[in-house]
Amino acid sequence: MDFYQVLGVDKSVSQEEIKKAFRLKALELHPDKNPSPDANAQMAKLNEAFQVLSDPEKRKMYDTYGTVNPNMQQGGFPFDPFEQFQEMFFRQTGSRRNFNNGFDFFNNFFQQQQHNVRRPPYKEATITLKEALTGTQKDILFSVDLPCQGCFGTGLIVNKATKQPIEENINTCSACNGKGQVETTEGFWQISRPCHSCHGRGKTSTTKKCLSCNGKKTFDKTKKITVVIPCGVKNKNVLSVKGIDFDGVKVDLQLGIYIEKHSLYEVDKNDNLIGKLKINYPQAVFGDKIKIKTIDDSELIVNIPEGVSNGKTIRIEKQGMPKSINNNKNRGDLLLQVQIEIPKKLTKEQKELLKKYQETLEETKQ
Repeated sequence: MDFYQVLGVDKSVSQEEIKKAFRLKALELHPDKNPSPDANAQMAKLNEAFQVLSDPEKRKMYDTYGTVNPNMQQGGFPFDPFEQFQEMFFRQTGSRRNFNNGFDFFNNFFQQQQHNVRRPPYKEATITLKEALTGTQKDILFSVDLPCQGCFGTGLIVNKATKQPIEENINTCSACNGKGQVETTEGFWQISRPCHSCHGRGKTSTTKKCLSCNGKKTFDKTKKITVVIPCGVKNKNVLSVKGIDFDGVKVDLQLGIYIEKHSLYEVDKNDNLIGKLKINYPQAVFGDKIKIKTIDDSELIVNIPEGVSNGKTIRIEKQGMPKSINNNKNRGDLLLQVQIEIPKKLTKEQKELLKKYQETLEETKQ
């Protein structure tokens, strides 16, 4: 319906001319002057045309799109074709979601495809900080779903020669008349999709469940695998174990690594080991060389400089954690924070010596 034709005016007319044309047409269609049975229908069209063309904003939209609905083009076709995709998505999945645009629709489609991808079997293992430094191996029980050998993963009784399900009561599919495809109309789209009744085969039949797996298509297989955990592995790393043989089927596995907290050391983001170094007051004053045990139980000599202060950090290079997997040569540092211990109990002789020391301090102030 052309609103300008309804009013009997050209597109170039002014707003005042539109109002004048409406009044004249309205008088012509008044029931007292026009006994025509379709006068009321014509009056309704006239009102609709006037409501649009008398409003400058609506008129501008109508002149541009041929309608006052921004989602419609002249001719009644949807302006945004993805609205049709959304409706098709709902009919096929039963899930009605609001897609902001076409990219949302396709992103959602591909995300669904990714969710359908079967991930490798996953297990977790906890190791010590020492094992993360040196590397280790763990025996892990993995359970995987393998295709049933009795039905070749079909879940049905099969012909052993062809590996195809044995079918009975075979008939032409009545839903698609044997074509295997059905056509539907979604908006202005003509869609051809596999028939739901026969799954695109064009025929229907009956089959029987596999006796080995009871129709489940798979069976559970558990196997103990010795996994080598390399040195330098980090907390929450996931190791891939590829090509493990499960009754002739090669399966990739994944092992998540978690490192136990150590009682003495922590690891920072630069692969440095951070710990405490407790010393007494004379060691802080005079300096010393002391032995400590590292996380791999080896002994390390630490040089304490004279006059070291409480909280001072002593750095020992290349004694931290490996910076990369399977490379024990490139390591972080060992950072030891000095803690000077104050004795809680002193002997009489120790107290007298400290008092004499205190007196010498007071003499030096004078």
